[in-house]
Amino acid sequence: MDAAGVSWIELDDHEGDDVIATLTHQAVSAGRTVTCYSGDRDLLQLAADEVTILNPARRQIRPQDVHDRHHVHPDQWPDYRALTGDPADNIPGIRGVGPKTAADLLAGGIHLEHLRDSPRLERPRCRAITGQYQQLLVWRDLIRLNTAVPLPRNPVTGRPSTTMPRAATLLEELGLW
Repeated sequence: MDAAGVSWIELDDHEGDDVIATLTHQAVSAGRTVTCYSGDRDLLQLAADEVTILNPARRQIRPQDVHDRHHVHPDQWPDYRALTGDPADNIPGIRGVGPKTAADLLAGGIHLEHLRDSPRLERPRCRAITGQYQQLLVWRDLIRLNTAVPLPRNPVTGRPSTTMPRAATLLEELGLW
C-alpha cells in the first residue's frame, strides 16, 4: 500500500467496518464522494447520495437499491437486521420475523424506538418482539456502525487520491517481478 501511495490504517481494537464507516463519514464531511468496495452487508447502512457500496459482484448499491430490495432505508438497516437476524454477526433475530415482516414493521421509516408501543406488534408473530425488546436493541447496537473511531491520523484531505502506478511498475519496484 505504501509503495502504491495508498493511505491505510490498521487498528487492533476496532472492527474494520467501523474504521471504514469513520473514514466514510470524514470524507463525506469534507465534501467528497465515497465508494466502499465490500461484501459486508452491514455497510449498506452507509449508502447515501455521496456513498456508493460496490459489492464483489461489481454491483453498485445506492440508497434506492437498498430500499428496492429490502424495503427499508439505509439508516434502518441495523433495525432490520436485528429483527431478521444476521448470521455473519451471530445475531439470531426474532423467531418468526423474516424480511417481509421486518420491512412491514419498519414501514414509513420508523425505528425500533417507535415500534415498542406500536399497534404493529399486535400481530401474533410479532408478540415475541415485546419479550425480547431489550435484546433486540443490543443486537441493533452490535450491527450499527461506529462513525467516530479515534484514528491515528486523518487520511481524508478533501483532495483526490494520487493516480495509482501500473501493477507491473509496482511489482518491479518491490522486487517481486
